[in-house]
Amino acid sequence: MIEIAKNDYYTMSFDETYNCIYWVMKGFWKDMSVVPDFYSDWDKAIKFTRPGWKIFSDASQCKVVPPEVQEAKIQNQRRLLKSGCIKIARIVDSAITKMSFNKEINEPGMSGVIKQFGSDKISEAKSWLKE
Repeated sequence: MIEIAKNDYYTMSFDETYNCIYWVMKGFWKDMSVVPDFYSDWDKAIKFTRPGWKIFSDASQCKVVPPEVQEAKIQNQRRLLKSGCIKIARIVDSAITKMSFNKEINEPGMSGVIKQFGSDKISEAKSWLKE
């Protein structure tokens, strides 16, 4: 596992064997200013990937996502899909956080790409990514 980024708001690493970026989003992001390296960290991660790569996203420690952060994440996900990402498994437990993320799932081109799982379904999420 290659560590790419670690701060108070997220960790990011890459698993070469599974061609998968592991992304853990934590806490409450009041706006994008709290994560100034967000885009550059994703750029670093993408450099490790091969075509058909995936993301295992753990948002179980994440709080409500404000609109500005939500929009930035949607824009980034579009960019990631253009860079070759084919699946995103997201772990999320809070009903409020799930609602925050629903806009992303309903975006054009995201249907079937993003699937949400509870933290009690981590092995199911990893299996889905391997399909």
